[in-house]
Amino acid sequence: MSYVPSHIGGSVVSSAPNALTVLEGTNNITLSAVGQKLTWSNTRNIYSNFSPAISSGTITLTSGYFYFLEGGIQLEAPQATGANAGYAGYKWYDETASSYIGARGHLYPYFAQDLFWSAADEMSRALIDCTAGDRDVSLRVITYGGQITGVNYTSGSWYQYSGLGRAQIWRLTP
Repeated sequence: MSYVPSHIGGSVVSSAPNALTVLEGTNNITLSAVGQKLTWSNTRNIYSNFSPAISSGTITLTSGYFYFLEGGIQLEAPQATGANAGYAGYKWYDETASSYIGARGHLYPYFAQDLFWSAADEMSRALIDCTAGDRDVSLRVITYGGQITGVNYTSGSWYQYSGLGRAQIWRLTP
């Protein structure tokens, strides 16, 4: 016996991805404002040949596809506790529609876990329908505070053990 949900209708993305690209986050940036765009330094094609246009942190997704976006940062904060512990939240932003989309991502250091209760993952995720036209998107900071040494910081003692900042873009055929 199998179950087919009757509440799912309309446009459901159910195809295999036809391309995967990873964008590497720019190293050693400083958080300066809520709404700040995170920037990208390098594009790596993992599967197929797909390289979106990128300008000042804005990524152009070409028409004719669905896209699944997953993005996050690496955050370095000094070993502080309580209100002094550094934290950051970020979310995908649809530049074309001027609105935040998808699920937010948050990073809190382990020593602040009792201070900040959150249901967010460390990665922000969004599914975007570009079948009718190109869309511009960016990953933006939605909250931050405490003591933050840097974002995608490569001068600290332990940076080589982190994933650093990145965005994965899965291109899906409708």
